[in-house]
Parts: sequence; C-alpha cells; structure tokens
Amino acid sequence: MTDDDLTLFQRAARSGAPPAAPLPGMGVAGRADLPGAETLLVLPCTKGKTRGGTPGLTGMGALDILPPAEAAALKDARQRVRASAQVNESHLMPAVQRYAPGLLYQGAGNAITEAMERGVYVAIVSGGYGVVLGSEPIGDYEALLEEREWPDNMIGRSLAALADRCRAQRVLAVMTSEAYARVIRTAPWPSSVRVTLVLPSGGQGMERLRATGRAVADILRGAAPASWTDPATGMQLRIERVRPGGTVATPAPPPPPPPPAVPGSRVRPETLDEVRAAFERYRAEVMSASLADSSRRTYLVHAENFVRWLGGDFQPGRRG
Repeated sequence: MTDDDLTLFQRAARSGAPPAAPLPGMGVAGRADLPGAETLLVLPCTKGKTRGGTPGLTGMGALDILPPAEAAALKDARQRVRASAQVNESHLMPAVQRYAPGLLYQGAGNAITEAMERGVYVAIVSGGYGVVLGSEPIGDYEALLEEREWPDNMIGRSLAALADRCRAQRVLAVMTSEAYARVIRTAPWPSSVRVTLVLPSGGQGMERLRATGRAVADILRGAAPASWTDPATGMQLRIERVRPGGTVATPAPPPPPPPPAVPGSRVRPETLDEVRAAFERYRAEVMSASLADSSRRTYLVHAENFVRWLGGDFQPGRRG
C-alpha cells in the first residue's frame, strides 16, 4: 500500500462531506435525518473515562442508524453485558467526551471533535456498548473489550452496517491492540468501501497510546504520510488495507532500536511482538481444532489475558 490510503482519507476528512439525501426511514422525533458522509473514523474505547454527565441527555446513537435487525441484535447484546460491565446510565454524555481522559484521546486533542464538526462520522468500539457514535450519549462503565461478550462478530457486523448506512466511501480504523484490530479485520465490510487499518509500531506503555492519539490528530489534519514518525517516542504506523476475505499489510519502515521496557510492560517490545505473533498462531490452531465453542473460549481467554498481562494492560482480578 502507498501513501494514497492515508492521503485519500485525509483529503476527505479536511474538507468534510457535502450534505446528501437523508437516509430513508431514519427520522427520529425532534432530530434531523442522518446525512450521508464520505468518511468514517473508527477508534477504540479507553479505560480512563470522564465521570458524571447530564441526566436524560438525548441524541442520535448507533441503534438509530443501523438496519432494524442489526440494531435489535446490538441492543440485546448491550443488555447482556450491562451487569458485568457495570453500566451506569443515570448520567449521560457524548462518547468522545466520556473517553476524553483516555491517553489516545489526550494525544489527539481537539482534532476528533473538529473532524466531527466538518462532517466526519466517528464510531467507537466499546467494551460496554459494542459500537457507539462519537456523539452518542452514553453512561459510565467499567469494562475492556472482551470478544466473548460480543459473539457472532457482533461488533464487526455493526461497524460494517454502519458504514453502509452512512454511505461511507472510506473507513479509517486506528486501533491500539490486536484485540481491537481483529474486529476491523473480520468485519463484513461492503465491497464499495475502502477500509484502512492503522496500528502503532514501536513505542511503549502510556506514551505509545498518547503517540497514537497524535497520529490520529495528524491524519485528520492532513499531516500524516505512511512514513509518519512520532518525534517524542519514535513510534511509527503499521498500515493494512482491509479487503473482503483478508488483509494485505504494508509494513512501516523499520522503527529505531527499542529502549528498555518501561513500568507497565513486563517484557521488551520486540519480545512482546513475538509473543503476540505466537498467540495468533495458537489462536488459529484452536479455531481449527474440533472443540466446543465453550472450550475454544476457555483455551483463548486465559492465553490472551497472559499476553495482555505481559503488555501491562491486564491485572488479574481487576476490571476496567
């Protein structure tokens, strides 16, 4: 892949999308119909969240946009995880504000809300809601993304349907871990949509997340070629074109030699990359083995938790 994948997105994100005909059947009392958009930015949720909000806040959400069958399935899935995710909707606020304390969103600054004002749609992969719009009012919760909580590719299906309903011509998904990236790779994207997945390459710990946010800001402002490098950490971008039936990856230039592991990460970055690659091979063998679904989940969940523990984003016995 060349710089074109980022350039096309950046050009559209800077200019915004011209108004289009309303989506049929999408009218919601007291709100305008949803216009079409050229671009859809997909981001991950964060552990850090803004507390509080406004009781009874209303606004358009993913359930208002998705086709009826997908909306009903996502609504049911949200209800199933509500208790385990400790969802509290006594006070609501737009999702981008709820996730604002997250390191990625700190790094991005105002770039995400500015892009939304220009007409870029933002969807967020959420451990408590599955998929939410950036402007969707959501409550507080304590849960990371656990794929087993959203079976049958629920989140990927919702994202693909959302892109279709928004008439997106291109999707840019900036993810921070392999768990989130798998959602993007396995989503049944419409064949007419150009989907680009961006992952951090190099960097460590909290600064890696902030650097990813700075990359998001530069992408949205049109200043991020495929060879983008964060000046503070040396982190670069790994870019994949996502196509129906698989992905084709174009590696970023080799990153500089990694520094020693920082607090939080329990091994050096290159070791963690090898462990993650081995885990993906293990996952493939588990999925191809003759096992019950419950057995597959058992084999995979604990192994993935160990990998996350090595990377510093999982602590036994703690949620959030």
